[in-house]
Amino acid sequence: MRGPALTIVLKEFEKPYFITSGQIAKPGRYELRGATTLTQALAYAGGPSSGAKLSEVVLFRRFTADTVSVRQIDVKKMYDRRDLTEDPLLRPGDMILVPKSLLGKLAPVMPRLNMGLYFNPLDFTR
Repeated sequence: MRGPALTIVLKEFEKPYFITSGQIAKPGRYELRGATTLTQALAYAGGPSSGAKLSEVVLFRRFTADTVSVRQIDVKKMYDRRDLTEDPLLRPGDMILVPKSLLGKLAPVMPRLNMGLYFNPLDFTR
């Protein structure tokens, strides 16, 4: 004779996720559904913004409470070569940072710089 059946109820479960931040169209937290690569994650997040530096994308991966792996990935090179063999698979909790390019860093001050510049080509013909 067997004893009473044991029932286990799962009340809370945090679904696997990854985070995108920086120069990305829709930064935020996304569910990690199945095998997802870095470039797929960038696409899920709406793609890079116009001021993004895709040659220096950073992938942060936590191993323990005290240990984080930081890896810089040249996504631009992968796109240019049309070769995604080096496109890493994401793990739950990974964070992707897309930094600003030089143009992205200068964009906020460009309108102010243009207002103060004056160029008269006649000044150089005298």
